[in-house]
Amino acid sequence: MKYLLLILSIGFIVGCSDSPSGFETGEVIEASISDNSLTVQNNSIQPIYYFAVESELLIRINYVLVSTDENKIDPFQEVNIPLSDVGVTEPGQQVSFSYWTVQEPELDEVFNILIGSN
Repeated sequence: MKYLLLILSIGFIVGCSDSPSGFETGEVIEASISDNSLTVQNNSIQPIYYFAVESELLIRINYVLVSTDENKIDPFQEVNIPLSDVGVTEPGQQVSFSYWTVQEPELDEVFNILIGSN
């Protein structure tokens, strides 16, 4: 069962596109890590929903995409997410940041970037 979950998690990450059609990732969002927080800027004209977690934790958890006000970034807004909230405990760990623009996304509507920490 653990191997099945691992394979499905890796398939989810690999299956996710790098950027929405018509946009380069840098045009839709900007993300960086500094001062113990993950900063994400939504540069698009529509809200995005997100899920962020330390990349090695991603293969150990079950997650269902949820679109709520708690994980929503409005157009042209910036959020700061404490690194402790996404499981980063040591310098050098990476954050897997998945985002989507619709309430109930299909797999091909979820985009993923990997963000390195200092």
